Amino acid sequence: MTEPENLILKQLAAIRDDIASARVETHADIDHLNHKVGTIAQTLVAVQRDVSVLKDSVGTLAIAIDEHSRRLDRIEKRLGLDVEHH
Repeated sequence: MTEPENLILKQLAAIRDDIASARVETHADIDHLNHKVGTIAQTLVAVQRDVSVLKDSVGTLAIAIDEHSRRLDRIEKRLGLDVEHH
């Protein structure tokens, strides 16, 4: 028959092994999450950059449209085609 002390030591060794295994799994999970967070952060930086470029493009386009509208208004006025704008 196995002595009670040996059973306790076996149980303690099994618990220690379980804890070590859990630490390894937790470490792997943390590394995986860090990688995902890094990837998401890079994506957000790229999106922020793209939005900034689009915002600048829209601003530039708005300026060009305003300039063309002013030119068209002047042309209409010279040709006597002045039309009331809504």
